[in-house]
Amino acid sequence: MYLKKIYIEGSVAAGAPRVDYIKVLRSNPRWHVSPTLVERSMAEGWLSVDEGKMVLKTGKGESDLVYMIERPPGLFCCECDHALDDQHRARRHVLTEHLGADPRILPRDNSELQKVFGELLKSGHFESSDKENPAGYRRDNFYACVKQGS
Repeated sequence: MYLKKIYIEGSVAAGAPRVDYIKVLRSNPRWHVSPTLVERSMAEGWLSVDEGKMVLKTGKGESDLVYMIERPPGLFCCECDHALDDQHRARRHVLTEHLGADPRILPRDNSELQKVFGELLKSGHFESSDKENPAGYRRDNFYACVKQGS
């Protein structure tokens, strides 16, 4: 995506640049945007996030560009895309949901669960569908968005 910031007239010369709106030079049907860019853009006033949408404030006479948030940053299962709270729950999820382990017999202690999980991965009994994430879960550091109307 290529964007151009349009500043409020005179704000740059005054030494306090303030964004009035953005001009969209090129947009994509999908957008992976970092939380840092979201925070900065919101502070500058040209992006808002509300009710599962990111709205980019475009120029006068143009429709704002709207992206629907499919997935926020976080941990996700590579097999079913389920959102996961932390690595302990991620390992437990992969073991119980995708390998059929009985949750009642899994260790409650995180370090013990990590050992069991590591041994299972080494043994070759589990192969993640995502070769870049052999443990079967991944950490996304971006908002996965889809352009509204695409």
